[in-house]
Amino acid sequence: VDKNVQLTVNIYKNPVENAKTSYIAINGDRSNNSEISASFYGNVITKFLFTLNQDGSVTHSDLGFEKPSAAFKGFTSGYVYMEISLHGLESGKDATIMLHRLKNQIIGDLDEDFTKPILYITNEPIGITTLGSWVEIPTALASDVYDMQVTVSVKVTFEKETVYAAEDKFGELGTTKIAATNYGTYTIAYEAVDVAGNSITRKYMVRVRDNVAPTLTVEGKIPTTVRVGKKLKLPNVYASDNVDAKLTVYAVIIDPMNGYAMVTLNEDYVVKMKGRYIVCFYCSDSCANQTYTDNYYFTAK
Repeated sequence: VDKNVQLTVNIYKNPVENAKTSYIAINGDRSNNSEISASFYGNVITKFLFTLNQDGSVTHSDLGFEKPSAAFKGFTSGYVYMEISLHGLESGKDATIMLHRLKNQIIGDLDEDFTKPILYITNEPIGITTLGSWVEIPTALASDVYDMQVTVSVKVTFEKETVYAAEDKFGELGTTKIAATNYGTYTIAYEAVDVAGNSITRKYMVRVRDNVAPTLTVEGKIPTTVRVGKKLKLPNVYASDNVDAKLTVYAVIIDPMNGYAMVTLNEDYVVKMKGRYIVCFYCSDSCANQTYTDNYYFTAK
């Protein structure tokens, strides 16, 4: 055990008479004393929280600020020594420090572990990727207030089928990668469980997006001349896609006054005015990849 891994919390009395605030310093660093709502005066119970981060910094979470610790360099062993001291007490006066919670675990006569483990994911997985690319499964670290050994696991599923799974009983899973071989959504689910059965989960979704546009094939021709009041006869147009089995094809029609209409191949379009018309065909797949054909022209008389 490395006894140099020590955290010292120093709380200094505010010299102002009847002050309702005090000052806090971590590991003796008073270069930037931080004021807290903690009073040395009267029979007052003051509560404050702080968090030791993975990078060795200290976050005063309930005070709304962060100040790195100069002396605390992170956890290098399984134990951390903590000292809490009060400074500036009046001579002959007594003060009491009550350590009530540690990592949300109430300290008392009960032996039960009521607190979930801490689960830390080093990087958030990418949300959208393409077919054939590699999806990174980030490192997962787990710790617990009571247990030195926390089981951490990860499962990757696609449409309820497990494509990757791993587990470590010492709280650390390294980074790995899987190939995105299907279009759709992969679910990455992490879980950490302590000896008491308390668990915490974290889930991420990775969508493999189709970026290939559909293909349109036009069979037949559009008549070059159509009489006003008659229906426009459209050719057969077929759509194919690498993912979607069924696609709807639309005819986009622009009249001589730049009026715009979009109809399916099963709908009727009645020519209402003389002049030159522009027609093209369009479709879109479920991932919004779009395809337009070349323009066709006809004249209404």
